[in-house]
Amino acid sequence: MRAGRNEVGEIHWNGINWWPLPGDASRPDVPPRIARALGEAMRALHAQCHSSAAVMARRTLEAVTEDKGAPNGTLKQRVDELATRGLLLPALMEMATEVRLIGNVGAHFDPMEEVSAADARALVEFVIELLKYLYELPAELARRKRP
Repeated sequence: MRAGRNEVGEIHWNGINWWPLPGDASRPDVPPRIARALGEAMRALHAQCHSSAAVMARRTLEAVTEDKGAPNGTLKQRVDELATRGLLLPALMEMATEVRLIGNVGAHFDPMEEVSAADARALVEFVIELLKYLYELPAELARRKRP
C-alpha cells in the first residue's frame, strides 16, 4: 500500500489487489459454471453491490435447475419441477422462491424497490447451502462409502 496527498493535502491510500479474491467460490464438487456464478455473486456481495449479488444468486439457481435436468420454462417452472421430482425439500423450495423473486428485484429497475444488504447476503448464503445439499454432501457421502 502506498500513501499520497491530493490537491488539498488530504492523505489517500492506493489499495492493493487481494488474492484469492474475497468470496472465492472454489468448490470441487460443484460444476465449474455453477461455482463461477456463485463466485461472482460472492464478489458482488463483498463489493456491496447488492442488486448484482442478488442477480448472480438467481443466475446460480438457474444454472442449478439446468444442471439438474430442468432447462425449460420460466425459473419458477424449473424450480417447481425440481421440487416435484423430490430434489428440493419444502424449505429449500421456499428459499429458492426468495432467490427468484429478490433476484428479479435486482434485475429490473424499480425506484420503489431495492435489494437490501441483508437480502443480498441471505440469498448468497442460501445458494451456498443449496449447493452443499445438492452437490457437496452427496459427493462427500460417496467418498466415505469408497473402500
